[in-house]
Amino acid sequence: MKLPLLVLAAALVLAGCAVTDTPVPPSAPAQSDPLAPMADPGERLGTRSYWVMAGEMALHRGDYAFALEAWSEAVAITTRAEVAERAAEVALALGDDEVALLATERWLELAPEREDAARVLMVLYLRAGREEEALAHARGLLEREGHSTRETLIEFKALLAEEVRDDDAALRLARALGEDYDGLPEYHYLLGSVAYSAGHAGEAADAAGRARSMAPGWVQPHVLHARALVRLDREDEGLEVIRGVVMEHPGDDWLRLAYGQMLFDTGQPEYAERELERLLEANPELPEAIYALGLLAQEQRRFEDAYDYFIRLLRTGERPDNAYYHLGVLEQKQGNHDTALRWLSQVQQGQYVLPAQIRLADSLAATGSLSTARELLGELRKRNPSVAVSLYEAEGVLLYRQGRYPEALELYDKALREHRDEYSLLYGRALVNERLDRLRAAERDLRRILEQRPDDTMALNALGYTLADRTRRHDEALDYIQRAFEQEPDNPAVIDSMGWVKYRLGDYEAAERYLRRAHAMSEDPEIAAHLGEVLWVTGREDEAQAIWRQALEVFPDSDILHETVERFKR
Repeated sequence: MKLPLLVLAAALVLAGCAVTDTPVPPSAPAQSDPLAPMADPGERLGTRSYWVMAGEMALHRGDYAFALEAWSEAVAITTRAEVAERAAEVALALGDDEVALLATERWLELAPEREDAARVLMVLYLRAGREEEALAHARGLLEREGHSTRETLIEFKALLAEEVRDDDAALRLARALGEDYDGLPEYHYLLGSVAYSAGHAGEAADAAGRARSMAPGWVQPHVLHARALVRLDREDEGLEVIRGVVMEHPGDDWLRLAYGQMLFDTGQPEYAERELERLLEANPELPEAIYALGLLAQEQRRFEDAYDYFIRLLRTGERPDNAYYHLGVLEQKQGNHDTALRWLSQVQQGQYVLPAQIRLADSLAATGSLSTARELLGELRKRNPSVAVSLYEAEGVLLYRQGRYPEALELYDKALREHRDEYSLLYGRALVNERLDRLRAAERDLRRILEQRPDDTMALNALGYTLADRTRRHDEALDYIQRAFEQEPDNPAVIDSMGWVKYRLGDYEAAERYLRRAHAMSEDPEIAAHLGEVLWVTGREDEAQAIWRQALEVFPDSDILHETVERFKR
């Protein structure tokens, strides 16, 4: 089946424009292409061919704002479905849903038989909040003659669970379809998948359970049911479901991969590895199993094993970009930035193109080329306006790590003028302001986040920790950290904050208890610094020095570790 246009368009910018010095647009038209603009240099201003040519040229030179304007003009006057389709593709790739919606409406008007246009329009209507129109398009697609309703429902699963940014809107549409299709297992699988993506694990489990009972030989609903049960903290039930279907279908590689992943997700990495190795013994060149084992080894910091698996994945010829990316990550984790650059620069397409570019910038900065790294991220923002916030965030983190706090603040201020109240940018600016001793500004940004997200763990923890560490408002700090702890009691960063505020309140016994727990959970220099300080002030100086010494071996450049050690030498 042809991939949905939304998927193709996203891949287009990330796989092409993001990795070249000169932006590469979606396949430039050849003379035989029906979209090719007229070669006559005297082509009249304002004609369809003029705007098509102007749009293509703007794409080639990286002027995406004008490219969108040109394609919008072309759509307004065209009578050719191909022009509207191309405009929709470009707008989707550049993250402009408004232009994409107008272009897709025109595309479907000119080519009403095009199901791909109808599917894209359904998603765009949902993104725009036009749910009734989206539902009408969904029903129209399901009722088309000569097409399988069951297959269309399965196609909807990917669109609604992955392409619609408003998960609740997607879920409302899926629920509405139940009026007509409640008797089909494919419908319940669709409903369960969308509910799972929207965070409604109970509804997902119920729907997947119905799909299982209606089509017991179909394995996908069993896996969905198992995952939903795990999310409901019913891990034993979930694992029992997936074990049962694995026993019924022992030769299903996809199913065994899903089982291995679930074992890992439920905190059983040894069993996950055993299951994946068993699968690999039966299928020595199975790239999915090799890749999964590489990820597992990387997660466990078994870098040599992970390296071997990713090299082995390269030799299969499958997923080369995934292998290049993770090989680069492995080198970065070990501080080998020159080698990381060589691996990361080979990532050309797929989901890791943009992350690879961001990591390239990180390694460039680490090797002394900060200005080049910033130029790279700035160029990426121009080429990928739909992910500009993430790229601003990446540059801000890079500057923060380099200790370039005034420049980071200037960057965040600029980004927030363009993207007001964006969560990640407010959070990043708060951290920078704290480093610059602008505590009121830091607190203001964190409170702005909490106005929008009162239960946000990161903001609660950051505000509480800042008040505990940098002010005497320790009781107030404890309140914020306690709220964060209630949300995520197993988060080592929150546990560290709890230990630190207890220390600041003079409760050394509780402080040590929390900090020892955080230290056991996470190899983090700040946690080690805090635990060592508590031990030192309670008279266990030798133990404190041992913890600091061990942490410095892993994090030799940690400012907080060096500052803490120097402070207690005096």
